[in-house]
Amino acid sequence: TPAPAPEAPLAKYQTKAAVNIRETPSTSANTVYGVPKDGIVKFLEKSPDGAWSKVSFSGSTGYILNEFLIAPTLPNVNGLYQGEIISITQTVNVRETMSETGKKLGTAFKGEFATVIAGYTQGWTLISWNGLQGYVLTSLIQQ
Repeated sequence: TPAPAPEAPLAKYQTKAAVNIRETPSTSANTVYGVPKDGIVKFLEKSPDGAWSKVSFSGSTGYILNEFLIAPTLPNVNGLYQGEIISITQTVNVRETMSETGKKLGTAFKGEFATVIAGYTQGWTLISWNGLQGYVLTSLIQQ
């Protein structure tokens, strides 16, 4: 009989402890970035031995041992998790209210980072960006 198919990886994982992202899949490799407990990382690929995952977090890419990764348990709406650091993928207006006519607090540009505070089924996400809290259209920031 054929071997069972490997479990399909998730698109995102949550860290179960503060953990370092490493340059290569080795505990002796240089640290690229430190991820706090409950950080949301984007899965890129498994290491050749399957013990590590290549991930991205806050603009940094590297490897985390799989034993530190769990399926996300944080609240989420439309795949954006509370506390997740996201990269702005296109220029968006940050607004005071959940309305395209709401007062504009500023403009977040492609390549900047923001932290998800909460998502709303009305199609808006509350973010922390540049020291401000404001709303952006979820469809414009989905990762």
